[in-house]
Amino acid sequence: MLIRGGARPGPTASGRVAWHWRVGRTGEVRASDGVLDELLAVPKEMGGPGGDRTNPEQLVAAGYASGFHNGLRLIGGQQKVKLGESTVRSTVSLIALDNGGFSLKVALAAHLPGLEATV
Repeated sequence: MLIRGGARPGPTASGRVAWHWRVGRTGEVRASDGVLDELLAVPKEMGGPGGDRTNPEQLVAAGYASGFHNGLRLIGGQQKVKLGESTVRSTVSLIALDNGGFSLKVALAAHLPGLEATV
């Protein structure tokens, strides 16, 4: 499969990620290979217990940030641009919609020291 511009898609995660419901948004996510195995809890800010468990928004933020950062580094390498100690920050928000549903809002910010900003 080709993506616009002739690029080929990168590797995709193999295996299955299972989500086990317990109560509301608490539960467990587990990848079939066992590498990811986390208990989930609703954050205190949303009326949950919080504590030392992660929540779905944190997992989405980690996935977006790492995927975007890997993409930057890949394209930077192809263009012979050294990114150095770059970082990507991802902020994910759960937004309540007027129709009773929810949406995710994701904001990404890249810190690319030594690179000149061009528009």
